[in-house]
Order: sequence, then C-alpha cells, then structure tokens
Amino acid sequence: MLTLKLLILIQVLITGLSAHQPEDVVFADPGNSVNLTCASNTSCLPKCRSWWYRRKEHDMWTVVDNTSRKTGSQSEANIHLVIDNVTPQDSGRYYCSAYDGSTQVFSKGTTLVIGDISAFNASIHLLTPRMPITHPFSIPLACVVYTAPQQVYAIWKISGTHIKGNMVFLKKPSGAWIVVNSISLSRDILKDGERITCEVWFNSSTPVSVHWKIPQSSNYPKIKPTRCCMYVRSGLTAAYLFLSVFSICLSHCY
Repeated sequence: MLTLKLLILIQVLITGLSAHQPEDVVFADPGNSVNLTCASNTSCLPKCRSWWYRRKEHDMWTVVDNTSRKTGSQSEANIHLVIDNVTPQDSGRYYCSAYDGSTQVFSKGTTLVIGDISAFNASIHLLTPRMPITHPFSIPLACVVYTAPQQVYAIWKISGTHIKGNMVFLKKPSGAWIVVNSISLSRDILKDGERITCEVWFNSSTPVSVHWKIPQSSNYPKIKPTRCCMYVRSGLTAAYLFLSVFSICLSHCY
C-alpha cells in the first residue's frame, strides 16, 4: 500500500491527473444495488479510458469486468461502477483507474461491505510495542481481526480523528477472513496516556472498538538514546509487530 500511495503522489505531481473516490467505505444489504463513484480532476473524461480493480486476499488485484450484474461507465467528470443484486462475495476494496493516453492513475479505493455481518465468532486484537516508548520514536501498531465471516472495515481513531492505516486481507482455507490494519504514528504528535482506538465495522450500525493507552514515559528511566539506538529500537519494534502478525496469521490459517 505504501508503494501505491507513493505512485499516486508522483502521478499527481508530474501529470496533474488524479482519481479520487469520495467514500472510504460503503455498506449495503444483500440484493440491493451499489453505485461506486470516482471523480477525476482532469478534462479527459469522458474521452479517457477507465477501469475498476478489486483487491482481495493477499493483496491480489483483479480487473472488474462488465457482467449482467456489474457495469462500469463514465460521465463528464466521474467514473461509475454499478453492482446489482449484491452478495457478501462482492465485499472487498475497489479502486478506479483512469488513462489519458500517456499516464494511468489510481484512486485510493473504497471498501464495500455487504450484509449485517455477525461478530460472534470474530475476535479483535491490538498489537502494541512492549518496550518503553520514548521521544522521538514512531509507534508501529496493528489491529488484527480473526475469523471474520467476510471482509470487514477497520479504521483508527486518535484524538477524535479517524486515520485509515494500511489494510491487508488474508483468507483462511475455511473461508473465514483475517483482516489487518497497520499504522505507524509519530511520537511527536502523541501524549502520554492518550487513548488510541481501532474501530471495526461489521455493519453500518455500530463499530466494535478496542483501545490502547500510551504508557506514561515517567514510568521508565530517563535515558537519552543515541541516534543509532533510536533507529535500532524502532526497527526492532516494527519487526516484533510484523513477526507477531505473521506468526498468529499462520497459526490461524492452518
């Protein structure tokens, strides 16, 4: 996802061409129709070509082809994808793409969640650093949803502001899903004792929330780290979270 964001930024800076989906998540009931919209800041529409992509498990991308239920279209300033008679299998992350003859750009995507998903068999866990957190380290965090019946939507909430993070979807052989939302926060913008929340939306009514409070720095010895120490400890913390997610996912996938 970091590569995709960097690609989008480079495309906008060099060409001025961009694609934007105003909705980060869309909920719908089975059997209804969904209209996903993507706006472009260029006058190439409706002349330029456009596509829709769907990101599924293990970051696999597939082109959304026109079928009897799925129809892509263009207007003067927007790109549309209409999905009729939606089913839970249509859930996922959808991206639009525009091509003006020389440059192809991608949007940041919209997560589509179909149905009133039960959270009964799912569990949510926050993976946080175990070592003392001292300025100016960044704080890597991961929110992991186990055995969700289908792809769900997870987002971070810090000081009343929602932050998207990076989503990864893993499908188990049983058909259940593991959803991971990871984020790295700068220690400069966070306060001791501040609460960080991961909200998981199984449906459009109310999210299931899990919380973590940043430890008080006064609880630890005051040590002035060297620059080398800062990089090593930040790297070890990130590696610890990655290995934790990887090992737990393996244990749940097999």
